[in-house]
Amino acid sequence: MSDKSKLRHYIEALPIWLLPKLLRPLPFRMRVRFGAWMLSGVLRHVPSLRKRITNNLDHVFPDMPRPEKRRLLRNIARNIGLGFFELIYNSEYQKRTHEMRLSGDVATLDAAHAEGRPVLLVSAHFGQFEAARAMLGPRAKPLGALYHPAHNPVFERIYTPALAAAGPIFPTTPRGLAALSKHLKGGGFVALLLDQYADDGVPMPFVGRMAKTGLSMARLALKNNALIVPLICVRGDDGVTIDVQIAPPLASTDALTMTRELNDFMSAEILKRPEQWYWLHRRWKNMPTQDVENT
Repeated sequence: MSDKSKLRHYIEALPIWLLPKLLRPLPFRMRVRFGAWMLSGVLRHVPSLRKRITNNLDHVFPDMPRPEKRRLLRNIARNIGLGFFELIYNSEYQKRTHEMRLSGDVATLDAAHAEGRPVLLVSAHFGQFEAARAMLGPRAKPLGALYHPAHNPVFERIYTPALAAAGPIFPTTPRGLAALSKHLKGGGFVALLLDQYADDGVPMPFVGRMAKTGLSMARLALKNNALIVPLICVRGDDGVTIDVQIAPPLASTDALTMTRELNDFMSAEILKRPEQWYWLHRRWKNMPTQDVENT
């Protein structure tokens, strides 16, 4: 890596490193709200970031009136800010289970844990997924998580310890995936977010537009006789409470069918509450803009 690239990485990561340290003396919720307010302003006013969100909204909601899209942009930026700072202070957030509620098909997870059957808990960058790890970790020890390493190695050194505060983590590298497979073979649970672009993925509908989605996690589940359990973590109107909603497990069919069912589940939740999804992803890249399919 060139010295110029290293310098750029440090400059990009400096606010992410410095602001949480400056806010540390404040009470937890005050820290999160203030940090979210600042990050929200960055997302709404830095042209490249605002454009990425608005381009995605235009792609999915071409007929939405501009005032509604501006309102949605404000709420998206706020929710991204809240989620980011809760994650940055994840060692504290994991203890705040009084702000969280667990609902849905919890009995299936308890039964799988009792019989030593592995489980893939699959969701999206929606609401606050770390609440699922806080609520389910004590019921499914050890609860691991799959994550994509950050492009910026300086940010990675900040981001990774925050994720690891909730349990073992597995990067999407050959070594990380081997460790994940071993974890599943031992009957472990793994949480992952399946809503990002996959270069080797299969085009299928996501929020009404065709998007490439990877099949590897469904294949891994089938190989290890693991349950795939969709879930969604819905943020309340107060911006604090999270409802961790557990859906019934998918039937073990084939990787394509199961992945499409996961996409359909997440699409329905995002369309109900679009302000709670992370619209910064380049989810629909390399797909024709005219391809539309209802989910």
